This record gives sequence, structure tokens and C-alpha cells, in this order.
Amino acid sequence: MNAPARWRSRAAPALVPPLAKFRLVLARGESEAQEVLQTVLIKLAKRFQVFDEERRLWAWLCVVAKNAFIDHRRARQRDDRFVPLDDLAKDAEDEPRTPSQLSEILREILPTLPSEERELLQAAYVDGRPLGELAEASGQTYKAMECRLARLRRKLKEQLLNYLRHEHQS
Repeated sequence: MNAPARWRSRAAPALVPPLAKFRLVLARGESEAQEVLQTVLIKLAKRFQVFDEERRLWAWLCVVAKNAFIDHRRARQRDDRFVPLDDLAKDAEDEPRTPSQLSEILREILPTLPSEERELLQAAYVDGRPLGELAEASGQTYKAMECRLARLRRKLKEQLLNYLRHEHQS
């Protein structure tokens, strides 16, 4: 049995309890901590390195555990952004919105935008002017105009959602 195989069979199991404690410090719940520990052990098995000192190995494992925890937390945050379809269906049944209601809300929100932004939205989406023409008229590139309109749509969406949230709370 070569040195790495001997180490894996003897030393790796000894590292599991300290790693389990470390991951509990990082994670909030047992299931989350268990997932992080499993990820760390998989990375350890895949990228096994021979270390001269146990301190260096432990330092490396702590960094791997911390990074695995961060990756796990980011993935969970991405998953939490999605709303289950069942919840959406309940909300849709509670207060169905007609296009005319949304148009009225937009009419209330649009005046809050600066006039330049309002005019750009009007030209692009109501008048249907080509982006190339709008870009040329404003002295911007086509791509810059696309980005500017994307930022405006995002801004309008945020204002619309804030309006709906406040209306729902009232």
C-alpha cells in the first residue's frame, strides 16, 4: 500500500470529526452542515495532496470547507429567488390583474422617471423606433443603447414591483 493510500485509510477518517465540528460552526442547520461536509470529503478524495505537516493539511481543509459552504449558500440563495408555482397560482387567484389595471399603474409610475428616460422608453416601445436610429440620435453605440434600455426596463420593473408590494400591504 503506497503512502497516499495508507494516509487515506488511516488519517482521513480521523479528520472527519474535526471537520464536522468546523462545518457546524459555518452552517446553521445539521442538514446544511452535512451537505457541506460531504462536498469537502469529495473534494479531498478528488484532489488529494500529500502534506508534510498536519497543520498545512488542516489549513487547506478549512479553506476547502469554507469555500464549499460559500458555494452551498450561494446555490441556496439562487434557489430561494424562485417562487413555487403553487404560490404563484394562489396569488393569481387572489387578485387577478387585467392589462388595463397594469397600464394604469404604469401611467402612475412613468411620470416619476426623468423626462429623458420617459422619452427613450416612449420612442423604443410605444413608437417602435429602431434601436440603431435611437443610438445614432443620442450619439451612442447600438450596444450602449441596448444596455441603457435594459437598465431602464429593470428600473421600471423594480418600481412596478414596489408599487404592487405597497398596494398589497395597504
